[in-house]
Amino acid sequence: SEAGSHRQSLTLLEAVLPYADRLDALQRARLLDDYAWELYNAHRFEDAVLAAQEAVRRYEQLGEQVMLGEALVRQSRHIYMTGRTDEAERAIERAVRVLEHADSAPALAYGLTYQGAIFALTGQLDAATATLDRARALAAETERPDLDALCLNYLGVVQADQSGPVGLTALRVSLRLAQRDGWHEY
Repeated sequence: SEAGSHRQSLTLLEAVLPYADRLDALQRARLLDDYAWELYNAHRFEDAVLAAQEAVRRYEQLGEQVMLGEALVRQSRHIYMTGRTDEAERAIERAVRVLEHADSAPALAYGLTYQGAIFALTGQLDAATATLDRARALAAETERPDLDALCLNYLGVVQADQSGPVGLTALRVSLRLAQRDGWHEY
């Protein structure tokens, strides 16, 4: 998955799923979360939502707040791709609430990045800018240049919507960073 081979990763996860009961509770939750992510990458969005819901439920039972918040971020992305924007917004709002109390600045930066992305994609440009600026500050503070690059991507979208071609600068910087550091998704 880290190398960008999502189809192979999905195949391997599907081979492991029938034996998930042999894993401890945390490993099962991680497995479902990873499986949801690979379903998302395979554009099987409804299946990704279902797997993510189960991962979220398991993280809730375990009381793993950082993992719960991060899983909610991913679940929001899966839901967004099904076209249920309001539900995706509720999931990302919950994720950020959880992460604000989880004592993990990198995880909060991750949540805010995707909250800002949803704001940008739904035309809430002022909220997107404020949220992405906050996410960038946290990304810098916690040494997450990957999130900074992604924030620049969505800030570029906002700037392009507001001012036209001026947004291309941020998009180009984002792309250059992603290519340089091998962040396939970004």
